[in-house]
Amino acid sequence: MRQRLGRFLRAHPRGTIAATAAVAIAVTVSVVALLPAGPPPSPRAPSTPDTSPPVSASPAAEGRGHQSAPPDAGIAFPLRTSGASIVDASGRPVKLDLVNWYGFESPDYVAGGLRYQPVSTIISEIKAMGFNGVRLPWSNEMWESDPLVSGSLVAANPQFAGQHARDVFTQVVLDLADVGLWFSVFTRYLLYHNLNWSYWALNGTKSDGAAGQGISYGETESYGVLDTQWNVPSLASLLGALHQIQGQCPGGSLPSGTYEIRNRSSGDVIDVPQSNSAQGTDLDQWPPNNGVNQHWQVTSLGCGLYTITSAMDGEALEIFGQSTSSGAKVDQWEYWGGGSQQFLITPAATGYYTISSINSMEPVEVPGGSSAAGALLGQSSANGSASQQWSFARA
Repeated sequence: MRQRLGRFLRAHPRGTIAATAAVAIAVTVSVVALLPAGPPPSPRAPSTPDTSPPVSASPAAEGRGHQSAPPDAGIAFPLRTSGASIVDASGRPVKLDLVNWYGFESPDYVAGGLRYQPVSTIISEIKAMGFNGVRLPWSNEMWESDPLVSGSLVAANPQFAGQHARDVFTQVVLDLADVGLWFSVFTRYLLYHNLNWSYWALNGTKSDGAAGQGISYGETESYGVLDTQWNVPSLASLLGALHQIQGQCPGGSLPSGTYEIRNRSSGDVIDVPQSNSAQGTDLDQWPPNNGVNQHWQVTSLGCGLYTITSAMDGEALEIFGQSTSSGAKVDQWEYWGGGSQQFLITPAATGYYTISSINSMEPVEVPGGSSAAGALLGQSSANGSASQQWSFARA
């Protein structure tokens, strides 16, 4: 199988970059940022180990080379760790079938094989082999210097002629995302989070304390870009240089504060029914009455991303079950930092916004444009309707 892929990539020099900051930063290191620090405090995850087969994009019954579904089909994002396993949002074990696509970290500054085959052909071959993920290494020298890519190295891809390395890298990532190769969530995360390059474990590993496991194999973990002695979290000059490469993304358009959130179509507001503080309570719309169960603390996380928590009980507005499906309900739950509890609040019509989970990118709405008091909220594909638009008035 690897020989088969090799015929597409036609291996060329893979020398190690003497990176400007003496550290090569790889995409696979940053992907760790997608995993929550621990399992969410939710009964939706099984209380006993899941013995079902790992979710994989390459089941034996299909055979490699005969897939029609996207490689990440059946996997509920985001992923997290549970003991020694990687599991998806429903608690099912996930099998990672990854392939390494070298080149951006090399002196060529571009993915291997693009002089011989169109990028779409290479990606189709990766998918046909049954892989569900790609490790795409790159160096900080490539990112910082952003050189023009030699035309001879992309001869089979005229769309890349005259482009810089970052532009080619970005397009390759987007092309991988188009076929479901685990990059759509990654690229979305990069877009809506400030990264501080702090994804290298400095000292030890700590388990989640699951039954039968030791609680810790070392001291409390810390992370950072290591200095040249590998003994402190970061070298200040290196960290500063990396921050210059990856600047801060702009803040959101809505100031943090406590708000009443009113639907444009019905005129009703987001409400915790009967002031029920139980976790998992489905949220509805109700005529405004200035009750604390209708007041919401909106907190900016930067980059246009927000949390929305009840002023009554401190629980977070979220999409039930971390669902990415249209029709999923909106409920409240203790905040644990998942993508289903982080929302893009984006200007729509004048004075109105859409509220979309970063997991699904689908707006919160009053289903069917209902005007009934007590109608439960849900998420659905964006359609521009007034039922998906909300105003924020200071409470």
